[in-house]
Amino acid sequence: MKEPLVSFGTDGLRGRVPEELDFADAIAFGYTIATKWQTGTVIGFDSRQSSPQLAEGIRLGFLAAQKKAPASCLWLGVAPTPAVAHLAKSRGSTGVVVTASHNPHPDNGLKVFDPTGLKPSQAVEDELSRIITKAHTSGLVEAAMPDGSLLDGDDMLAILTSSYLQAKKLVDKRVVITPMANLGLRLKLKDWGVAMVEVPVGDRNVQHKLLQGGWVLGGEQSGHIIMPQHAHTGDGLLTALHVLDVIWRNQEIWPVFEKVPQILINLETNLEPQEIAQRMSPEMELWQQEDNYEMRVLVRASGTERVLRIMVEAQSQDLLDDISKELVALAQSLDK
Repeated sequence: MKEPLVSFGTDGLRGRVPEELDFADAIAFGYTIATKWQTGTVIGFDSRQSSPQLAEGIRLGFLAAQKKAPASCLWLGVAPTPAVAHLAKSRGSTGVVVTASHNPHPDNGLKVFDPTGLKPSQAVEDELSRIITKAHTSGLVEAAMPDGSLLDGDDMLAILTSSYLQAKKLVDKRVVITPMANLGLRLKLKDWGVAMVEVPVGDRNVQHKLLQGGWVLGGEQSGHIIMPQHAHTGDGLLTALHVLDVIWRNQEIWPVFEKVPQILINLETNLEPQEIAQRMSPEMELWQQEDNYEMRVLVRASGTERVLRIMVEAQSQDLLDDISKELVALAQSLDK
């Protein structure tokens, strides 16, 4: 395990990513900025490949430091350093830039401007280094890293379903899903008394079924969430705003359910994937059982790539591994 980067150089914290500077360092840096100045912040970054992830770490650390209502966090995206400094001063906020300036591409750095738009003095940098060290040793960085976990379509569908149920807005208590929906989500919806209307994979199918039934919520694990009362297509920004609004009002809502271990295997075949899937159909009927909450399998030809998709879910990792190997072996034996 690498040592945390805590010492400021000529201009901010700098190092090679991820050997010297990594996501954990960025979280600690964001926490430190919020702790020291207790104002809003402005975050910008350059176009290096590692910059967006480090900027996200800073944002997570900044939000993790908030004791009450979170202070404003303005995300600029790719922006020049002087713009961040100017906005910091004009808003009375700190400014953080992820950039290593003229250093080689594998390097990156974290720069900060105080609320007056100036870079900190040596004395302030020494203080910041002490706070960064404390953040690394207090367990805060580790705690902030789940909060940076990605929400897939199943997570978002569960969050929105919970909100719709509480507001009594879930028409007919029905949600449209696809075969890819995690078994954990299915169990949670069943517990809530929500009927699941399953359609083939593809947001087009979700859309058509929602409009046909007059229902208000459906989606795919891949992230397509459709709320026809707001938009007839999946809209990432619209979905994000609705999910964030729910989480903002109830920060204990997520995680809503425990995911059942799932594996998705993309298998290249000599024959057409659809032909292999058809040859496997008789075997699949033996695997698929109604209301089987121990395991679930799905074999289908991809609609976007020339591969056979094998999805397996099982309550235990050993069972998951065994079934996956058996299905791959079966597919390969039929690929002749």
